[in-house]
Amino acid sequence: MKNILLLLLCGLLFTSCKLRAIKMGTKPTPSTSLSLKTKGGKSIEVKEMKEKSRKIIADGKEYKKNDIQEYSDGKGYYIRVDKSNFAVKKQEGDISVYTTTGEHSSTTYTGVTPSSPSGWSSSSHSHTTYYLQKATSPALLLMNYKNVKSLIATNEPAYKYILSYEHARHRGKTVKYIGLGVIASSIALLAFDLGDGADAIGGMGIAGGTIVTFTGFFKQAAAGINLKKAIGKHNGVYDDK
Repeated sequence: MKNILLLLLCGLLFTSCKLRAIKMGTKPTPSTSLSLKTKGGKSIEVKEMKEKSRKIIADGKEYKKNDIQEYSDGKGYYIRVDKSNFAVKKQEGDISVYTTTGEHSSTTYTGVTPSSPSGWSSSSHSHTTYYLQKATSPALLLMNYKNVKSLIATNEPAYKYILSYEHARHRGKTVKYIGLGVIASSIALLAFDLGDGADAIGGMGIAGGTIVTFTGFFKQAAAGINLKKAIGKHNGVYDDK
């Protein structure tokens, strides 16, 4: 049982890595100019720029990052996504792709060891959030099903990946609910205390239902790759042939 769950989790990790590898646009053209745009909409071309944690110094003048909407430092192009974070342009096209990278920590019980007397260990993980910007709009949209669907016309070839996403999510949800149903039925069987035979069947049902449920979650997560394919196809850089 543990080995099967481990394989499923490895499969989910592999799919996540594959999802990140899908090309959605071309490499951004390097900007040789330095510029910034304030929240008020004022665009400023500068000759010298220095960036600090909470401010940008442009031609000797300080600007708080909270007052800046977007800027270019000659290496990359950045646009505000919330109060304190900027996304950097990673891929270019009719729909450009921006990303932010964050860290989150998790605590797991690994058993008591000399290096971990409590049995608990903490680890840090990085995660990437994707944003999209249509060439004809200044709006920066979080990359999700609803927003990708709004950017892809129903009559273009890329829309087939929207349909693939919908079908994959539906299949994954169905499989997940089947697994949860098996688990619930097996728990109910154990509750009746009908004997060793029934208990064995109930135990196997819980194990099998857990595997099916994990498979459903896996299928739903894997569906996300179709959203990246849709963007890549729309921008003319992805072909599944």
